[in-house]
Parts: sequence; C-alpha cells; structure tokens
Amino acid sequence: HQKYSVEIIRKQNEFYVNITFDETEIGRVLDFKETPQSDVIAGIDVNPDRIAVSLCTKQGNFKGSKIFYLHNLNTFSTNKRATIIGQIVQQIKTWLLENNVGGIVLEDLKFQQSHDTDKYSNRNFHQFTYKKMLNSLIRMALRNGFSVKTVNPAYTSVIGKLKYSKNFGISVHEAAAFTIARRGLELQEQLPQEIILLLKNQITTKLRILVASMEESKKNTQKVYKKWLQTIQTWKEYHNWKLWSILHKTVYMNNQQFVFKI
Repeated sequence: HQKYSVEIIRKQNEFYVNITFDETEIGRVLDFKETPQSDVIAGIDVNPDRIAVSLCTKQGNFKGSKIFYLHNLNTFSTNKRATIIGQIVQQIKTWLLENNVGGIVLEDLKFQQSHDTDKYSNRNFHQFTYKKMLNSLIRMALRNGFSVKTVNPAYTSVIGKLKYSKNFGISVHEAAAFTIARRGLELQEQLPQEIILLLKNQITTKLRILVASMEESKKNTQKVYKKWLQTIQTWKEYHNWKLWSILHKTVYMNNQQFVFKI
C-alpha cells in the first residue's frame, strides 16, 4: 500500500481535490561524470513550438530523429498548456520505447543563459513554460526507467546547424538534439575540414578587411575582431568552443550556403 494525502479546496462554490503521493522512480539522474550506458540514447532540444528528439548510438552515430509540434502553445491558459505538454511528453515516451531508447540527454537549466540562440526570448515563451517542459520530460523518463543526463547546451545549435544538418538532411532543431545527445556521451565536436577552411580563408579575409576599414569610434569592435583573428590563427591551441563561438557570431546557413552576419 502507498501512503497518500488528500486536500479538499473550495473556490467560488466549487470543490477541488488534491491527492499527493510519492512516485516510484525506476530511472536515474546521472551525475556530471557519468555517461549513458544504453545502446541507444536520445538527445532532446526544447523549443517554443516544437520538441526535437534525435537518436544516437553509444558510439555517437546518428540513428534517427523526430519532431513533436506544440502549435500555438503560448496562446493557451496555464492549465491548458500543462495538458498539451503532458500529451506531447506521452507521445515522446511512446516513440522512445518503440526505438529501444535507454537514456535521454537534456539541456541543464543552470546553463540556460549560455544558450547560443534567442529561441527562449522575445517569443512570448515564458521561462516557467520552458522549465515545465523540461521537468515533465525528466519525470516521464524517471517513471519509465530511462537514465537522465543534463548538459551545458552552449553552441549545440550552431554545431548541429553547421556540422550535422546538411549531412543527415535534418532540421536545425533535430541537429541540435543530436549534438546534445553526443555531448551527453562526452564526445568532442571536432571542426570539419570545410569549416576550418571557412575560418582560415573567407572569415579571416572578411575580418581583416573590417579591421582595416574601421573608424576610431568602433575601436572596441575592432579589438574583438582582432581577438577572433588571433584565435583562428592559433586554433589548435584553443578549445573548439571558441571557434564555434566565432562561427556563431560571423556566419549563418541559408539554403545550405554560408552567409556572413558581419
């Protein structure tokens, strides 16, 4: 028998019953030193209008992906929103079980401000809703025997976009989810040769032209560009994240072509 407590609340001549009990969790949250040990894991990328889930082998190879849409979520009341999130999470659970997934990898809330996109800002997407989505996914995983790993999401979008989206023919969100899964396995994201050449040639040339032509009033920006040039020139001495950061700030993909932001 399981212990539970019952609370009856009266609001405007209507009665509500809250039943509280402890859940049995058969899954486990992994600490930062642990990696998922199952043959198939899922990386999950949460967005205002969709949740992208990508499957990954324990060797780090892409195995498939799917997008679960949350249409017009921000237009609903808090209760309706919670119901929709719950329904989507159940759909995700079913798909994970069908694909023999043993563990999931998610963004760690502690590192949310380091995210490299603005997908959570200026879109009527409240932090409460984002946390609700992540927490619902974690609860589902623990109830159903999945291991759970959370990671720093920094640059997962730009890495996914520039490294995996074109190769696997998947959306940027699915590519970000795949990058999250690989990060959960503590795999390093080496720069492809195409990206190294882009940094050393086109981006370097563009930065040098900008530095040479900048006015005195833009001295601070000039210093930043000079620092980027130095980082590119000595790239083997730096953590790859510094280069992914430069890529995020200088280029974007449009129809599978690199376009300058600067």
